[in-house]
Amino acid sequence: MIETSQSGGRHVVYRCQDPVSGNLKLSQRRHEGGIVTLIETRGDGGLFLCSPSTGYELVQGELTALPVLTAEERELLLLAAWELNEYWSTTPPSAPCGDLLQNPDNTRPGDDFNTRGDVAALLEQHGWHPCGVRGDGNQHWTRPGKSSGTSATLKDRTFYVFSSNAHPFEPNAAYSPFAVFTLLEYGGDYEVAARALRTQGFGGEAATSSDVDLSGLIGSSATPGSEDWLSDGITYLGPEPDASSARACDRDRWRLIRRRFPGAKGASTWVRRSSIMCGPT
Repeated sequence: MIETSQSGGRHVVYRCQDPVSGNLKLSQRRHEGGIVTLIETRGDGGLFLCSPSTGYELVQGELTALPVLTAEERELLLLAAWELNEYWSTTPPSAPCGDLLQNPDNTRPGDDFNTRGDVAALLEQHGWHPCGVRGDGNQHWTRPGKSSGTSATLKDRTFYVFSSNAHPFEPNAAYSPFAVFTLLEYGGDYEVAARALRTQGFGGEAATSSDVDLSGLIGSSATPGSEDWLSDGITYLGPEPDASSARACDRDRWRLIRRRFPGAKGASTWVRRSSIMCGPT
C-alpha cells in the first residue's frame, strides 16, 4: 500500500512474516548544519498517520489488504534504502570498559582494547566481511549470512550497525571495540570480557591493594559466623563467590577484604557487609 503524506513524502506500508525491530532511520544526510532523515521505518511500537486523515492520499492498494513480505524481502528493501544513506554517526556508546577494582593509575583492559585491539579481525572471525571503503574513510561491513550490502560501518574505531538482523547488535547503534568484543565473545558480560582481555595482555597490572581504610571496622564483637559479617580469616571468609551465583557487588567485597588483610588468620578481624561500598553492578 502506498500513500502520499502532508509533506509530499510517501508511505509504503506492508506486513512481515517475522517479527521486526523498532523504528529505524535508514537514510540521512547533512543539510544546513543539521541532519535530515530521508527514509525511515515505523516498526514494532511505531505510529504513523495515514489516509483518510487530512493531507494523506491513498495512491495504491488498501490498508485492509496489505502485502505480506518475507524477512528476506524486507531486508532487500532496507538495504536499498541504506545504500542511499549519506551520513554515518560516529558517536561511541556509553558501555563499561573494565572491572570495578582497577587502580585509577592503571589502564583498564577494555580501555586498552579500545585503543589497540584488532576489531576488524574479531568481526571477520565471527562471520562479518568487509565490502569496501568510502571516500570519507568509512569501512563498510556485511553481516553473517549475507553476501553483499552494507550492514554496518567501521570508522575511527567505532562500529555502527544499521541492520536489524545482526544479532547480538542492535540496529542504529554504535559500539566501541570493547563492546564488540564483549558481545561477540562473552554474550555481553563485560566483567568476564575484561578478565579475558587481561590474560591476553591488555590493561595495566591488576591492583594488589586497596586505598579503602577499613581500620575503623576492626575489632567488632560480632559473633563469628554471623550471616551479616565477613571475616578476613581463611576460616570464615571462605572461597571467592562464584560468578554464576553471586552478584558482582558481593564478589567485589570479597576481593576488597582479601586485599586489605592478605596475611590474616582465624577470625580476629570482622567486617560488616553493609559497611563496604562497591561500584555499580
